[in-house]
Amino acid sequence: MNQRHQDLATQVVNAFRDTLDPAAQESVGEGHFEKLHQLICDALAEELQTTARRVQALFRELETGMDRPELEL
Repeated sequence: MNQRHQDLATQVVNAFRDTLDPAAQESVGEGHFEKLHQLICDALAEELQTTARRVQALFRELETGMDRPELEL
């Protein structure tokens, strides 16, 4: 997880926090906001891994296709 993704997670948590009135923010507590931040980071990391696996599979598929001899029609 890079700093950009940490910042995105922080922005989402802050946007959510801003939708709550001060009493609700106090009720939720900082620990729960930190847990939300971690959950968002985990979700972003999972998406990055899924995307990386897809790119690797596509690369292998393209690489395999390059090994085939060209057909002369």
